[in-house]
Amino acid sequence: MMELAVVLYALVTPGLAGPLGCPHAPKGGVFTYHRAAEPPSLNPIVADGHSSADIQFHVIEPLLITDSDTYEWIPALADRWRRLPGGRAYEFHIRQGAKWSDGRPVTAEDVKFSFDVLFNPAFPTAHMRPYYESISSIEIVDARTVRFHVRDTAYANFISSAGLPIVPKHIYEDPRIGPKLHDRIVGSGPYVFKEWKKGVRIVLSRNPEWWGLKSPAYKGAYNPDTIIFRFIGNPNVAQEMLKRGEIDFMNLSADEYVKSTNSPAWGVKVFKAKVSNLYPKSYQFIAWNLDRPLFKDVRVRRALALLMDRDLIVKKFNFGLTVPATGPWYRQSVFADPSVNEVPFDPAKALALLKTAGWDDKDGDGVLEKDGARLEFTILMPSKAAERYLTVFQQDALKAGVAVRLKVIDGSQLASVLDHRDFDAVHFDWGGGLVDFDPKSMWHSSSIGPGGNNFSGYKNPRVDRLIELARHTSDRSKRIPLMRAIYRMIANDAPALFLFNENYSFYAYSDRVGRPTETYRYDVGTKYWWVKPKGESVGQIHH
Repeated sequence: MMELAVVLYALVTPGLAGPLGCPHAPKGGVFTYHRAAEPPSLNPIVADGHSSADIQFHVIEPLLITDSDTYEWIPALADRWRRLPGGRAYEFHIRQGAKWSDGRPVTAEDVKFSFDVLFNPAFPTAHMRPYYESISSIEIVDARTVRFHVRDTAYANFISSAGLPIVPKHIYEDPRIGPKLHDRIVGSGPYVFKEWKKGVRIVLSRNPEWWGLKSPAYKGAYNPDTIIFRFIGNPNVAQEMLKRGEIDFMNLSADEYVKSTNSPAWGVKVFKAKVSNLYPKSYQFIAWNLDRPLFKDVRVRRALALLMDRDLIVKKFNFGLTVPATGPWYRQSVFADPSVNEVPFDPAKALALLKTAGWDDKDGDGVLEKDGARLEFTILMPSKAAERYLTVFQQDALKAGVAVRLKVIDGSQLASVLDHRDFDAVHFDWGGGLVDFDPKSMWHSSSIGPGGNNFSGYKNPRVDRLIELARHTSDRSKRIPLMRAIYRMIANDAPALFLFNENYSFYAYSDRVGRPTETYRYDVGTKYWWVKPKGESVGQIHH
């Protein structure tokens, strides 16, 4: 579930159209994506996580989306919109011809339901609510016009309104059935759900009712007739399938980009790319469960941070292609305080700090104790990918008297573990989210609890106040110092062990596909790729 950022999918999805792509790109064929994790649910209301968002992106539409090159708002389900005087309401007009994949028209009732259902206690949507709490109501003006009324002038209100994923009321409205529709998805987007073979693949096919088929702006987008998501947890197996033509696209980690792509097939049948763009970068961290007595002492948390050799991880495992993390979101963001330094690897200082906190190896067994409790805990990992460098942490920690256990947990189990707070620590690989993101869902105390993303259970009244102040500061130049103060305070409180941030996007692709460009400014842009007809040259790029 938590392979990447668990932020509202519609708010992080880059633009789908505009003057991008190749207008003469051939239509048809089958395009196959590799995904390491299978989504636990396809329900667009309750599903949480990147693995679900990948599928939703092709099926569910928001009112507006952002352009892949400019990050400006452009039409999606809404063909026009306006801010009403005073900044307390936004009006959206649903385009003529927008239909659900079952043929029924998209109406203002669907938009209102898509908002109202987020606050229906019958639906587990706690992870979504922080994004919409400043919207007071949605008014139906007419059959295709809605008006979002907001409580204040917070900068994120328009983002939340425009990015609301619109779902069909007639499919999901029954609270006895709607939350349980996990095995299918109905939307208005370019593709429709066709098949889910559990543990193997999800298949989407072109939606013949999609309004975008008649839009010049989408002429070069969504070119394949069929999209397949193949679920392979082992990246080595996935790469072999890529070489055999069974996969067309897969993301690569930094070490995979360097180490696993050197066989003779690379550069002939399969290719790799390292691209730099402005899309918010993913980051990795270990969330401590602050309900556990062991982690309540900030000195213990700071000591554990001193036992993580980030520089070694970056150099040995990531080949210098990532950067050590310094705080609670990616350090390249303008909202990250550049004065916060990375925590050095310093076992001696860590041990001294632990002894100051009362931990000592009184029985000589190599593990520190305090009040009869041993300094030991388990880190849960939703993927084995982190095991290599967490094993290094495990070994270094033991030298300082800290016993660390590592355990891989299935993504479907993790949601329950997090909701019941039945863990010591969890490793996360988190997406960067929005350019102008809202930290409330992860670091505000109101986001603690089932479905919330404040996994550590972090509470700091000063941080809460600053988050609220930042959320209501529309002027970006004035919001930056507030966000940097939040960043600095959370880094100092160390509710999580911050590891490293991505610096590039790495991916591999087969010779079966064509690309208009390696990347756009805010998105790699696979939505503009196509399946090549026979005879097209390898690696050919059309503009």
